[in-house]
Amino acid sequence: MNKSIRNLFFFIGIAAVVFMMVGLNLSLASLHNLLKQAGVYFPLVLILWVVIYGINTLSWKQLLHGLDSPAIPFRVLYKITVSGFALNYVTPGGLNGGEAYRILALKPYVGVARASSSTLLYSILHMASHLLFWFFGAMLLLFYTLPWTYYLIIGIVLVCCLLLLWLFTFVMKKGTIHLVSVLLLKIPRLGTHVGRFELKYRDILVRIDDEVREVYLHRPKAFRNTLALEFLARLVGCLEISLLMVPLIGIQSFLVAYLVMAIASLMANLLFFMPMQLGGREGGFTLAFSILGYSAQYGLFVGLLVRLRELIWIAIGVLLIHKERD
Repeated sequence: MNKSIRNLFFFIGIAAVVFMMVGLNLSLASLHNLLKQAGVYFPLVLILWVVIYGINTLSWKQLLHGLDSPAIPFRVLYKITVSGFALNYVTPGGLNGGEAYRILALKPYVGVARASSSTLLYSILHMASHLLFWFFGAMLLLFYTLPWTYYLIIGIVLVCCLLLLWLFTFVMKKGTIHLVSVLLLKIPRLGTHVGRFELKYRDILVRIDDEVREVYLHRPKAFRNTLALEFLARLVGCLEISLLMVPLIGIQSFLVAYLVMAIASLMANLLFFMPMQLGGREGGFTLAFSILGYSAQYGLFVGLLVRLRELIWIAIGVLLIHKERD
């Protein structure tokens, strides 16, 4: 990767880490008390994410294998995965800076078209695993005794998840790049520039779409394995909530951790427009614990520790970018 581009990603990451630390508004004394209360469980959470990122890396490796890409060392993919997610956390809306970085980092190994198609397909499947995670969470909440307004919201979530999953399959069949291009071409002024770009890079764009459809239509095993691994990563991620709940109320069922994570992640993604989702994620945890009948203070405690874990892993991802060789 070009050194100047790599440095740009690095400085964006550093600026974001500083911004998030300021946004947390925690004094050193408050931070110390928070970590003291969490005890050994916070270091365990940090280690847990070594495993989660490993699963994410394996799922991406499955996709690359399905695309008949040259073998890439696991450690290289792991580093790109960690750095890519770090940049996703700090760019507005997520799935922006991290995807650009993935493509540029993978380009020397597989070429720009294959790097783009695998990254695009991985992002789609990553989002699909989100939808499945929320869908099953909403289904489980139907068995809880809740105010009727919550059931209305749950119904809306279920319908939206089903519609988006249908759209997901439609896009996979028709081609992502082509569909987006058609939609953008209809926007006044912007459509003219999009048309020129599409004309200039038509061959590459067609190849990207063909490779995405190839995996979905003709390599179903690689497609299913990738989606299954992404969903598994989300299930393993629920253990983070289980661990952080222990110092508060002891060991709880995995179901409680799943529901807390589902509600909190849905809230955070609905507030994607907020800078680095500051406040959205913490509010999501507070809401989740309240819905399930726990003290809202538990949500604040878990939310702050999750945010601190994110900060540490963002810093690791940004440092890995800085350590890259030209």
